[in-house]
Amino acid sequence: MKARFRRLPAFSAEQFIAKLENLPLSPPLLAFYFAFLLSLRELFEQLFFETSFNIYRFNHHVFFFLPALLAGILGISWIGRIDIAKTARVVASGYVLIILPPLIDHFLFLRNQPYEYLLPREFAKNFLTLFLFTPKAGSGIFLEIVMIIVLASAYVFLRTRSVRRALWTAGFLYLLAGLLATPRLFLPLPSMTSPVVWQSRHVLYFCYDLVLSIIVGALFLWRVHPALPKSVFREIWSFRTLHFMVMAGAGLYSRKFFNVLAFPDVLGVFLTFTLMGLIWTATVLINNVYDLAIDRVANPGRPLVRQGIEPAFYLHLGLILAIVAAFVSLILGTIALAITIVSLASAIMYSVPPFRLRLRLFSNAFIAWGSVLGFYLGYFAAAPLMSPPVSGNTVRLSLVIFLALFFGSFSKDIKDYQGDLRCGIKTMVTVFGLPKGQRIISAFLFLALLMPLLIFHKTMDVIFMAATATGTSWLFYGKGKIGISFAGYILVFLYCLGRMFIL
Repeated sequence: MKARFRRLPAFSAEQFIAKLENLPLSPPLLAFYFAFLLSLRELFEQLFFETSFNIYRFNHHVFFFLPALLAGILGISWIGRIDIAKTARVVASGYVLIILPPLIDHFLFLRNQPYEYLLPREFAKNFLTLFLFTPKAGSGIFLEIVMIIVLASAYVFLRTRSVRRALWTAGFLYLLAGLLATPRLFLPLPSMTSPVVWQSRHVLYFCYDLVLSIIVGALFLWRVHPALPKSVFREIWSFRTLHFMVMAGAGLYSRKFFNVLAFPDVLGVFLTFTLMGLIWTATVLINNVYDLAIDRVANPGRPLVRQGIEPAFYLHLGLILAIVAAFVSLILGTIALAITIVSLASAIMYSVPPFRLRLRLFSNAFIAWGSVLGFYLGYFAAAPLMSPPVSGNTVRLSLVIFLALFFGSFSKDIKDYQGDLRCGIKTMVTVFGLPKGQRIISAFLFLALLMPLLIFHKTMDVIFMAATATGTSWLFYGKGKIGISFAGYILVFLYCLGRMFIL
């Protein structure tokens, strides 16, 4: 009797690619995976090629790869007309190649010096000779680029059956690698012969790579959903964003650590405000997902309600920005990293089940708490771990910020009343009713605008604060418009700002 054999099903390259494109990897998980591999790559470089670990070099090199990664995925997706999420999953499946160059160069080619950027005058010659004859980029990097180009071009060809698109993909990726390896071709970098610039080069390159990442990231979001970049911009273009930037700026001013017009201090100022923006944007996007039911009633003009964007886009982007914020905070020091983690954890506890402290009465304390964290983020930006104790005036100022924002932020409950009532959110107006709640909030607003008297208490200060607090709370009680509380806030803030410069 002849033995019978079952024929195994054919498994084509197209089927394999389809499996890769549909890997069950969420965008935040992909972001964490990419961040892990990039961190591992830099750790290998510092282990094999450097004499000691440097956190500035680490962040600089990790963010060097970020715009390259985003632009590479974007280019492959666009040239091949492939869904960008599927492209990202395929790239992720082969991205382990990124860690190979330091291993190849160290163990196979016995390299012991760090990789270097090319100078503009070296670009043309090395670009035409495939970067084979320069010691600045190791043989491992050459092999890495070749493997990436071959695999990406093969992917585009198998998806499109177009040799032309495959060649366009190869050319785009090679040009991208060459440009990124020669940053002075397109970045207005100062002369590296200056000792101050040379010592700050890693932070300087990091800032440029961060800006590039934001620009390319906006294009990436547009590819994901055409309305997404505009919607995110509208979410963060608000008075609340300005408020948190002011809190970080107040912290910077209180410490007087930076000379904002001098190099390299200006880089620290830029990074502090950028980090504050990343933390706040992540917070807003995550919060708006879980407040969607409220906003459909109370804030129908918000982009997530109007544009019909999937809430998952907001949630995933918020989590990805939280990861980016953690990396950015590393370059500002251990204290900045700790404040960033606490800020993000507080935002999650405020918005996300099962905590969802947004539902509780006095949840406004988290708004005040977030403002204090923003203040101390600016205060401790680039400060050493064992920095001098916080002065009594600084503690007093942060207490005023907390109390003023705690009492003052109740005014937003009027605007969200209908949405909060439908969704079971406990606020002063949903618990005590609209008339009584409005009276309580007006009294709180009065107290909030008097809080600066804990710092400024001359006769003119008392007269101005009392008059502003009385007028603002009276108008708010009569009209119940949140814009009135904002106006009172701005008046008192400008007055305090003037007093700070007069003192």
